[in-house]
Amino acid sequence: MIILVIGPSGVGKSDYGAHVSRAIPGCRFVDLDCALSERWGTPASQMLPEIGDDAFLDRCQQEVCRLMASSAEANTIIAVGAGALQSRRASDWILRHKGPTVAIVSEPGEVYSRGAARNQRRSLEEFAQTEYSVYRKALYNAARFQLCVSGLLVEEARERFVALVRNLTE
Repeated sequence: MIILVIGPSGVGKSDYGAHVSRAIPGCRFVDLDCALSERWGTPASQMLPEIGDDAFLDRCQQEVCRLMASSAEANTIIAVGAGALQSRRASDWILRHKGPTVAIVSEPGEVYSRGAARNQRRSLEEFAQTEYSVYRKALYNAARFQLCVSGLLVEEARERFVALVRNLTE
């Protein structure tokens, strides 16, 4: 089973996914941006502006298909970076995915402060306008499952994600 995990940049998708892979035997974790960077030899953050939103989404979809073919023996958690969500076709992809989709969400200020080093180039307002736009909120709502981590300590959020994945994979 492939579980796609979406959410705003810095909400914890990769951290929680990596934690699940250690906590649940037979679960593996893949950061989609890292997988794309390895396959194409270019960081995802550089690739996206070079090829555009739709072509980047196409590469993300191809990589997920490749991962599906190679994960016959394991449940795989895939953290989908925010770049893949920039294409207007992303909602179709999330809705058509045959496996579970999970949106991890939190209050914009919490997510922004967690990624303070990453967010030095944009204000909280700019961050919220992108990561919490009407379009992105609709994408997060399109996921079959939502996990709100607002107000939780990181360890509590990790454990809630583990519990959700256990329920999905049992």
